Amino acid sequence: MQSAESAPDQADAVGYDASKKVKGRKIHALVDTLGLPIRLVVHSAAIQDRDGAALLLDKLR
Repeated sequence: MQSAESAPDQADAVGYDASKKVKGRKIHALVDTLGLPIRLVVHSAAIQDRDGAALLLDKLR
């Protein structure tokens, strides 16, 4: 999981990650054993990690 600050002109899907104290977006990534990406989900940073992981795994079906 990675949190990133967003540009001031980007208002969609922006939230506050209280654990990292960052306002922006959060990226959940599923990678293979070599580190190559299988699936990425970008959403508001206000979504908790456990909920973001569920979103990521639901997209695999």
